[in-house]
Amino acid sequence: MIVCVSANPAVDKRVRLPKLALGRVNRVSHVQAAAGGESAHVAMALRALGSVPRWIGFAGGATGQELLAGLKDLDISSVTVPMKNATRVNLEIIDEDGNVTEILELGLPFQHKNVAHSSRPVNLFSAKQGTICLLFFLAACLPASYRNSTRI
Repeated sequence: MIVCVSANPAVDKRVRLPKLALGRVNRVSHVQAAAGGESAHVAMALRALGSVPRWIGFAGGATGQELLAGLKDLDISSVTVPMKNATRVNLEIIDEDGNVTEILELGLPFQHKNVAHSSRPVNLFSAKQGTICLLFFLAACLPASYRNSTRI
């Protein structure tokens, strides 16, 4: 099993419209939301290749529930570190010519008590199941002590 660890997950929202008009009201023709963040994308790719990954990360609010539901729909098991802040949303705007504009939310600051719990599930699964842990983008909003403790 490969464990994909996320310190800054997201819900990726993709909208399609004829043309993006800055400073104006834009009506979208299609909206699609999916679990996001680097480690979720890796877990999705692994699942598509027939692997059985496990995702570990922070999730909070309605968007956190949407993220977890998206992973579950793809048959990706998850271990969640609950947080009070809502999980961020990244917006991808695609016009009919294929031009893509991305608007990426910063991850909100975590409470240190939530951050400290994240190593427990990783250690638990690593020790008992011989897993490989992948750690991707670490949010700049994490305390320096946490970022420093995750260096390989």
